[in-house]
Amino acid sequence: MNKKFLASIVVWILYVLITIVGQKLQVGADSISLNDLAGNQILISLVVGLIFLIVVTSFFGWRREVGFVAPRTVKSLFLAWLPALFIVCFFLLGALIGFPPRQTLLFIGLNTLLVGITEELAFRGILFCGAASQFRLPAAIAFASVAFGAVHALNGFITGDFLFSLVQAVSAGMGAVLFSALLLRTGSIIPGMIIHWLWDFGIFVFTAGRPEDASITEPSGALLLFGPLLFDLPGFLYGLWLLRGIGKRSKDELVG
Repeated sequence: MNKKFLASIVVWILYVLITIVGQKLQVGADSISLNDLAGNQILISLVVGLIFLIVVTSFFGWRREVGFVAPRTVKSLFLAWLPALFIVCFFLLGALIGFPPRQTLLFIGLNTLLVGITEELAFRGILFCGAASQFRLPAAIAFASVAFGAVHALNGFITGDFLFSLVQAVSAGMGAVLFSALLLRTGSIIPGMIIHWLWDFGIFVFTAGRPEDASITEPSGALLLFGPLLFDLPGFLYGLWLLRGIGKRSKDELVG
């Protein structure tokens, strides 16, 4: 195991501890839904996590390596058309159902922005960068994607709903493939950060105020439980298509 890969794993573990443990400390011993968690307060652990990742990236001089640069071309941004289409639909559905109160909307917007920036920087940036120095690109993508999905299973300790957290973990792992593809095809992590933010923002706006305890045998309950898989499946397949032939090239040729 080379030093860069080892350093990226240590940074990733510390980031996960900061965010998960920090969120649990902030909400206390009781379980809380993700909607309530994101919509009622600024998550301090995400702010701390962002500061931590920025300091690490600056200290090691990883800015270009993690893709924190401008996209290679404006044309490459059009590769994000599919997730952008889903995002528009999420907000349209949210408008039809009814947006949450303005304060809730503000909290959701700020928290999902922090999530989009920090998760992309931690997983598609630092962890993937380290993995790409150790493995070939397909293996590095798989490693970072599985890690991204697995971390979402830890949400069960906050929400108390481990079944949904497991579904969310699989969904997140699928979505990670698309974000990895956008990083490699645009040469920048910034488009992925924006898409990640607006995707999560749209999902929360769409689901805010819907019944959290609906039975999974009912259509609304089944949508809440399995919706993430349905939403992420097209992006997962599209991501695989964008990654065709990627194993023949190195990360340095594609990012930075």
